[in-house]
Amino acid sequence: MINLEVEIELCSATLLGSGEGWGSIVDTDTIFDKYGIPYLPGRRVKGLLRESAEEVLEMFDEAGINSVTRDSMKKLFGTPGNMLVSNCRLNNFYLRDYKILKQWIKWGATKYSIFFSKDIIENVFTEIRQQTRVDKNGVAKENSLRTKRVLKKGLVFKGNVSIEDDKGFLKLFVFSCANLRRIGSDRNRGLGKVNCTVRKDGNILAKEFLEELRDGGAI
Repeated sequence: MINLEVEIELCSATLLGSGEGWGSIVDTDTIFDKYGIPYLPGRRVKGLLRESAEEVLEMFDEAGINSVTRDSMKKLFGTPGNMLVSNCRLNNFYLRDYKILKQWIKWGATKYSIFFSKDIIENVFTEIRQQTRVDKNGVAKENSLRTKRVLKKGLVFKGNVSIEDDKGFLKLFVFSCANLRRIGSDRNRGLGKVNCTVRKDGNILAKEFLEELRDGGAI
């Protein structure tokens, strides 16, 4: 297996909905661990990368690069609803320095619980956004106000990924990460813009592989 380090930087506010609200204040909340620290579920990231891989293959088809097939993509990321194990393993993505951050929060919750409650920690990483629906005349529709809690721009999440030791799988994965541009909900409203970087032994792989493509090398 090839071990990779993947970083996802939020370049805009991002709505990664948990499917739940927060009382009567927030209609759509984001995902947090038990300490109030946000994270990106690995399964969701994998699904996003699979969608990105489909786009990459479409671009390769148009450019006449045919050495990676859709069968390779299915083997790498798996197929929704298929129980067969994929050749890509990834865990949840956590904030940079998550372990240290968690230790400080646990200490603060013990010593100064009034300042280190889960709600207060969640507010450090998020902001509240509101929106309404409007009719054809530009007038807000009655009872259409919705409140959402979004992750702040600038947060960086890191995750470790293992894939089968295959050069084609590696390049497809790296290009899928490089092509990933938005995550989460309300992407058509400007939310969820990201930059995704893959490193192996500290080196950014996308630069190397792009140079190979420019030089006419097959994937």
